[in-house]
Amino acid sequence: MIILDAAHNPHGARSLASTLADLAQGHVVIAVLGVLADEDAAGIVNALSTAVDHFIITASHPDRAVPPAKLANLVSEVVGKDRVTVAPDTSDALTQARRQLEQASSRNDGLIVVTGSITLIGEALDILDPAARLSTNDGS
Repeated sequence: MIILDAAHNPHGARSLASTLADLAQGHVVIAVLGVLADEDAAGIVNALSTAVDHFIITASHPDRAVPPAKLANLVSEVVGKDRVTVAPDTSDALTQARRQLEQASSRNDGLIVVTGSITLIGEALDILDPAARLSTNDGS
């Protein structure tokens, strides 16, 4: 299951963490995380730290996002380096998340959550369901 949640502040991240605890029920949770520079990245990470088994760090809007290496260092300080990887873009992050979920669960019944910024959610939607894109070329 893939969950897209635009939690981009600590309050939203705490709410997401609570929901993940209810949904996961012992299953693996992998987060694809990207945070914009004007958000409270530390607060978001702290809120999600106990609900997520592994973080894949990326940036959907590089000129506005916390650089992935910097965000990965922050996440590593909270959860440890063994629970963090970096992906160069959203597509690669989703691919890594799927692979890790397959490796972690023989039944592939864990959760992937994409969160941290609305721009990341938009990119993930485009990748996961290109047909869902709104067309502006023909007015439809």
